[in-house]
Amino acid sequence: MTIKKDIVSNENIYFITLGCSKNQVDSEVMLAMLLLEKFNLVDTPETADYCIVNTCGFIQDAIDESNDVIKKLNRIKNQKESRIKKIIVVGCLVERFGFDKIKDEFNDVDCFVDVNSPEKIIDALTDDVGIVKSERLYLMDENTPRIIINYPHIAYLKISEGCSNSCSFCTIPSIRGRYRSRPVQSILNELINLEKLGIKEVILISQDTTFYGKDLKPAAGLAELLGEIEKLKLSIPWIRLLYLNPDRFDDELITLIKKSKSILPYFDIPVQHASNKILKSMRRSSNLEDITRLFNKIKELIPDSTIRTTFIIGFPGESDADFQELVDFVKSTEIDRVGIFKYSDEQGTIAFNLKNKVPDSIIAERYNYLAEICEEKLYSKNSFLIGKTLEVMVDDKFNERYITRTRSDAPDIDLKVYFSSNKIFDPGELVKVLVTDADGVSISVKEVGVRK
Repeated sequence: MTIKKDIVSNENIYFITLGCSKNQVDSEVMLAMLLLEKFNLVDTPETADYCIVNTCGFIQDAIDESNDVIKKLNRIKNQKESRIKKIIVVGCLVERFGFDKIKDEFNDVDCFVDVNSPEKIIDALTDDVGIVKSERLYLMDENTPRIIINYPHIAYLKISEGCSNSCSFCTIPSIRGRYRSRPVQSILNELINLEKLGIKEVILISQDTTFYGKDLKPAAGLAELLGEIEKLKLSIPWIRLLYLNPDRFDDELITLIKKSKSILPYFDIPVQHASNKILKSMRRSSNLEDITRLFNKIKELIPDSTIRTTFIIGFPGESDADFQELVDFVKSTEIDRVGIFKYSDEQGTIAFNLKNKVPDSIIAERYNYLAEICEEKLYSKNSFLIGKTLEVMVDDKFNERYITRTRSDAPDIDLKVYFSSNKIFDPGELVKVLVTDADGVSISVKEVGVRK
């Protein structure tokens, strides 16, 4: 990469990332660009020369959060003693609403950058422009600079960009564009790079991970990619997959994961609902019978696997009977981890124009009811762990307690496991622990040894 000669070095950047792990990777690219240009990163906007917000615009709650952060930074910038020269807004919020509309909404913002331009972030700082955009859809590769943030031992690896599905509730295709897979070799090269950095958990992410490779020429597939990863014989102990669409599962994929020593049998499969009427209205390809068959097959082939799924409560037209079908599915099906979301009515989606909207009060009531059932189910599952020895990965330490996870728990999504010890453990270290107590939200353990 060519370094600009006229950049003023050693100025301070305050950078904040909102939204999902895919957004985090974009931020890691931008942060690397900034550090290559000798900018300093600071923890507070009051000490910054430039403030950058990588926004989320997926649903209204995310939009509101982005709005609040931008407005707060503008208030700081407008203070008499402020040193802030520019506020730069990047990402999904910009893309969803477009440059013209967002410029009117935030007229104090100095520059807007689209989702396809993370590698152009320096232009937003150094050029006298209000907009930075790219004509081509963005796709990083193994040579794209990155700075791993949040955890030193965990890295997210984007295997694709965009989405070509047409779920009626989702804004992602209009924000991120069509699905485009990275070549297999590019992903393998990045994995090798991450191994050299000492990464202990790599999480493969995509908007639809099971769609991977369908757009390549010649076409590839997720099972083929995982097979090539296996051949590398990496020293990375945990490789996790997120966002597996149920529509494109096959026996080969399940069998490959079953045989692997490093690819975790952690199946994150967002199904969104269990009523066939609602699934059809959501424009999902799988029906209840397909989903039940898939979950049963996974548990049959890999009994100790973890199945995680997500549900949307209150989709337009969801009747009491539809919701009861979802409740019955949760009660009767082998599910280990659940994420529940209230339906967000998003302008620009097909669902926005559907009739029979469910009142917020009923959505809240159904949400709370299902959450209680899920917690009871998890309590029952966790109770069976008491007296058993588990392996956990150390993430952090706080107030003399180690914060860890089992292989059944993705970082910042699922359960955390806490224990105290006089020993010193590094982030990413695998520790044997004995389960002493458990409920629906946590597991209590004591340390019994370290895997060498």
